[in-house]
Amino acid sequence: MVLMMVISLLYSSSQIVDPDGYRMQQYHTWWEECVIPHFPDREWLRNFRMRRATFMSICDELRPALPVLVETNCCKPIPLVKRVAVCIWRLATPCEFRTIGHLFGIGRSTGHLRSNY
Repeated sequence: MVLMMVISLLYSSSQIVDPDGYRMQQYHTWWEECVIPHFPDREWLRNFRMRRATFMSICDELRPALPVLVETNCCKPIPLVKRVAVCIWRLATPCEFRTIGHLFGIGRSTGHLRSNY
């Protein structure tokens, strides 16, 4: 049941661009430079409410069920691990979509699509 909910939360396309084609620069510092390379298991547990091995296991389970996103002229696709992290972060914390966007380097509306179906 939970796995199906996570799949439905993550199934949408990549980042959304405003109608006029403008997209703010997103900074990926926290996710790419802090969490992925440096978070010890206790920080994963504290922040994501699960261990890194559990998180990676969820990613491996979801990989066949989620589409491979392709790069378009407007934006680059969000990697599967980041999509899963956004969803888990939203479920684990009472964060606003704006905060999720800043943490993961995605747009506010993309955070909404990833975590609020």
